[in-house]
Amino acid sequence: MGNYHARCGVGENSEITSKNYLSLFNGWDDIAVTYTDGHIEKAKEHFYNPQHAVDVVKRLLHHSGMIIDNATPMSQGHLPGNTRITALKEPLVDDDRGISVSIRLLHPSRVDMKALVKGGNATQKMIDFLCMCLRYGVSFVVAGATSSGKTTLLNALLSSVPDNKRIFTIESGSRELSLVKVKDGKVVNNVVHTLSRPSDNPAYDITQEDLVVASLRFNPDIVVVGEMRDTEAYSAVEASLTGHTVVSTIHASAAVAAHMRLGLLCQKRFPINFATSLMQAGQAFPLVVYAHKLEDNSRKIMDISECVITPSGEREYHTLFRFRITKNELKRGKYKIDGYFEQPEIKAKENLVQYSNVNLICGNFLTHSFLDQFDVIYSSLTFMHIKEKQDAIDKVFMLLKDGGRFILSIDKNQDECIDMGLRKIKIFPDDPLLIERNISKCRLNIVECFETELAYIHVAVKEV
Repeated sequence: MGNYHARCGVGENSEITSKNYLSLFNGWDDIAVTYTDGHIEKAKEHFYNPQHAVDVVKRLLHHSGMIIDNATPMSQGHLPGNTRITALKEPLVDDDRGISVSIRLLHPSRVDMKALVKGGNATQKMIDFLCMCLRYGVSFVVAGATSSGKTTLLNALLSSVPDNKRIFTIESGSRELSLVKVKDGKVVNNVVHTLSRPSDNPAYDITQEDLVVASLRFNPDIVVVGEMRDTEAYSAVEASLTGHTVVSTIHASAAVAAHMRLGLLCQKRFPINFATSLMQAGQAFPLVVYAHKLEDNSRKIMDISECVITPSGEREYHTLFRFRITKNELKRGKYKIDGYFEQPEIKAKENLVQYSNVNLICGNFLTHSFLDQFDVIYSSLTFMHIKEKQDAIDKVFMLLKDGGRFILSIDKNQDECIDMGLRKIKIFPDDPLLIERNISKCRLNIVECFETELAYIHVAVKEV
């Protein structure tokens, strides 16, 4: 970086160049540096004047063949050593600021799988699970906001791929993935790194979508799309649906939101029925990994969810791993966040395994297609998020065998929502008297009502 500091004419700060960082030129005289631990410092150095800043950035962008001028006041490029640069000049920014620039140094190879576990980003079991998915060809997408650690996670996981398997990577603007392994001066693994190439003339653009299509001619074992942000999403979905292993990142929240955004991106290519796009997104990427940067600047894999497509084409989500936050406090200007990783559905299944013929359903109760009738239906949370209580009671009646029992537990302490950690679910309170009337409208006879310290319990039997 010393060469580029010299070009800037602002000197070289060894503290800056020795670390992974994001440098923001808010203006010619205002440079802020964000380090990997999240803290921000103002740099002492600055440019001589607005025009000096513009001239320097033009030279930096020239390395990647990009220009910035009055006709093209926004530009993106890259510098050597995995450095990404994005610039905006007036009239997009104020004249007296000259130019605003984001320069991000990327060193994903510094963070390996052991570092992810040691740093509390994930558990060893979670990392092993994702590596196993890569090995056996399960496509997945890593979702999250900017700087949540998506690419860092992907880079670490891909390092577990055997050297004899071919990895084809596709990125835009700058290369963030660093997967080539060199030993004794020789490349020992099988990697093809590619970058899209924008052009002033759209006819000469080489887009990520073009590269996804081209990658399939290289007989890849794994296709890696650095980030799905446009029509390349459709090609990635098609590649996965045709049997190729595809992994990528996307700017989105957890599983449902990730597939929703993926479906919307596919619509930009072919505006087919949106429900079909959603179903294809779920089929192509059955696993969604949600990475998140918490307020204390720590990064966590908050959620790993599986999407199952039912015979009717609906999507059902199962949470395989989750980080549950137990404490989030702000004291003396510092955040204190505590929590733990869990496998919620595995725990629920372990609790139910002592019973024979038990089905654990994780989905929308009203729309889920059940294949059997049941001797007993027990519900503690099923009704709380359902506004149409009578519809839920009618569904229970339909699912019960003659003489079957329905046990409903109504929580006495009903807040406005259930806090699920990653999201909050709106609650429609269950009134015991109203529930009794709803039950009586069906051929369900209430045989017992009692209360505990925390809940009201109703037991009903379906007439024979």
